[in-house]
Amino acid sequence: MLKAFLLFLYATIKTIGLIILWFVLAGVISHGISELNTERYQLNDTPNDGFMIIGTDTDNGYYRQTWQEYQTNPKLPLTIPDKDCIEDCLKQLDNGNYLFINESAMYMSHSEYQIKGNKIIPISFKTYHLGHIFVGMIGAFFVMGFLKYLFSIFQIRKNKQAMMIYHKKLAKNLLITCAVLGIFWTVIYLTV
Repeated sequence: MLKAFLLFLYATIKTIGLIILWFVLAGVISHGISELNTERYQLNDTPNDGFMIIGTDTDNGYYRQTWQEYQTNPKLPLTIPDKDCIEDCLKQLDNGNYLFINESAMYMSHSEYQIKGNKIIPISFKTYHLGHIFVGMIGAFFVMGFLKYLFSIFQIRKNKQAMMIYHKKLAKNLLITCAVLGIFWTVIYLTV
């Protein structure tokens, strides 16, 4: 009875550890994709269409503008950062730049800019959305599969027959996985 309980406890801890590892890998991969997606601008570059700034309206209200709107109808830029904000936040960074954070349920963008006089100079633009998380989750499965492969090879590296059997089984499983993913992507492509 005690042995069965210990085996159950070991299996539970192992499963929880694998789930935590999967979440960490998915987070690292999705954050890495977001960092690779960052756009940095030179002085006369035109920023991304999603680049947003925040200005003040005539009645001292906040007015959110895209870069294109700012070019045609500029508002006085807001220079007082928000202390407690939920969705649209303006923060002042240590280097004196302003960071406008635009958040929604499935999308977040960071627009960094400088204010010189009343002129806004774009510095960088970064997005983070549900697609990054989805790719991170799928990538985490592949990384965990590769780690499992390396661990299995390390365990049976001296037995040639066991390695051949393992690789045949692995090839079969990879073909099945590729077929399932292919069907999944085909269904998604045809329905969208």
